[in-house]
Amino acid sequence: MIFNPWFTFFRIYFLKRGFLDGYYGFVISTLAAFSNFLKCVKALHFKKIGLEKK
Repeated sequence: MIFNPWFTFFRIYFLKRGFLDGYYGFVISTLAAFSNFLKCVKALHFKKIGLEKK
């Protein structure tokens, strides 16, 4: 949950060359990382209350 969003940012910003787009590449990379973080938090919440997929 901690490293996955950072890896998403790194993958989009550096490996997919988002830095070439300047500000917009940074914003897209940041939003993708935040979205990934929210996905992890939501999965953890569902696991805690017992609604995970079986």
